[in-house]
Order: sequence, then structure tokens, then C-alpha cells
Amino acid sequence: RATHDELMLVPGIGRQTADRIVQLRQSRGRFDRLSDLTAVSGIKEKRLRALEKYLTVGTSP
Repeated sequence: RATHDELMLVPGIGRQTADRIVQLRQSRGRFDRLSDLTAVSGIKEKRLRALEKYLTVGTSP
């Protein structure tokens, strides 16, 4: 479960996108699939494909 600051270290995720990811995660719970991130304003399929190599979702070990 990445923090806001950790998300901002990912290439392609700035302050506003990190804010939106954290807000959505707080309101709906954890993301089960990477495709869930398309619910974040500003993340569409093309951007998601660029982020896939940096992100994982699901339960923590």
C-alpha cells in the first residue's frame, strides 16, 4: 500500500494523480486489479500500460 509520497516517485505519477489514487483507495478500498486504476481521473488505458511496470496491486505479503 503505497503512500502518497511513494506514488509520486513513480514515473508518470505527479502530485495530483497521487492525490486521486489515495482518495479513491480511501473511499473504495484496495485495488484488486491494475485496471481498477482507470477509475482514477486522468488514468486511461494508454497511461495504465506505461505504469504497469512500476505498480502492483492486491494484498501485501
